[in-house]
Amino acid sequence: MADLGKRYSRNLMGINAQGFVAGVDAVTAAGSTLSQLVHSTVPAGQISIIADGLTNVDALVAGEVFSIAQKIGGYNGIEAELSKSIDITFGAETVVTKVVYDAPVLQVDGASIVSADIDALLAINGLKEFVSAARDTTPANQPFPVEEGRAVVRNATTTAYDMFLDLVKNINGDWDYERNSDDLFAVASIGNVGIAGAVTVATSATLAQGSNIATFNTAPSGPVIGQFIAFQIPGSNAVADTFKVVAIAGASVTLDRVWMHPTATILVASIFVSAAASGDWGLSFTAVNTDTHFSSINSEDLADFPMATTQAWKQGSGDYPSVAAMEEEFSVFRGATTINAQWERDYGKPTRFADATKTYDIFFIKYKKTTPSMAFANEQAHHLGYEIIAAEAGGTAAGILSTIFGV
Repeated sequence: MADLGKRYSRNLMGINAQGFVAGVDAVTAAGSTLSQLVHSTVPAGQISIIADGLTNVDALVAGEVFSIAQKIGGYNGIEAELSKSIDITFGAETVVTKVVYDAPVLQVDGASIVSADIDALLAINGLKEFVSAARDTTPANQPFPVEEGRAVVRNATTTAYDMFLDLVKNINGDWDYERNSDDLFAVASIGNVGIAGAVTVATSATLAQGSNIATFNTAPSGPVIGQFIAFQIPGSNAVADTFKVVAIAGASVTLDRVWMHPTATILVASIFVSAAASGDWGLSFTAVNTDTHFSSINSEDLADFPMATTQAWKQGSGDYPSVAAMEEEFSVFRGATTINAQWERDYGKPTRFADATKTYDIFFIKYKKTTPSMAFANEQAHHLGYEIIAAEAGGTAAGILSTIFGV
């Protein structure tokens, strides 16, 4: 997961804000004082809105003073650990915005390559060089990393698939032997529209990232050694990655290169086989995660087949990785700034409530924060106060918070 300060803020300094991630899909019922809340059996992770001294679930009105509280650990009672905002006056100088969950989208770039055209190029005697490259344009990666692959062909007998195979292996390969270079940010894939035969009997196949074994739920009918097999890449808008079958043992099908995309189970409706790649070719880059966006280009003998974005990147809002990264910064805001090995041994890791199985609606609360001036006696300084609450998308807590804040 990328550094939140580099990916999710409007600058490279991170989000300097107090925040709360709801670990329970509920808001504390009305009528309890802060002291009663601390000593109650309200579970850790539950959000409480305190208005005029009591927990509240009704809509706030102008002039009403409220705060946000969350029990984040410890026991019920004096040992309970509580995270609480300062008192905030609801009104014209308080702006609350709700951003509902918006699914992020992987960027995919691709080039359509006419089979007859690439075959004609490969049939020419002499040196031929096919180049494809991508440049990571995600913020805070300057100088922007580059992935580049080259396939050099010196004969007139190399097939299109063999050339593309060399090219994507060159791009996707781990050549960072000293572990001092950037990681892969976009996976190169081969496609061919002529591969359209069905796989039957089995219903799905699991491909583990970094493995060249496709494990079907039962021995499949369709794949044959030496034939092509294509798997649609999850989240890529039906872009496929094409392989050759080199061995079959029951439900295990061995491919001619490793699966570089995230580990996935793919239904057979998205798996295709064919004895020959008879259609036009596709060469594509798929971002490794929804943090990443990039630009791409084909050059040299691929220059006549330009890359184009086939699925545009969208950061989205409220997915687990981004909320988990926000929660890390909330922890630092609370003062857990020494999260290292010794700290963890002595005190344990700070409590985390972000759940990998959930998505989130996010409430952003901005208000005028007034504090005594450090420069002049009896003067006040005014700052932008900032609170963030993440609650399960479409859940009970998000609904109650919408009522409270009128959003």
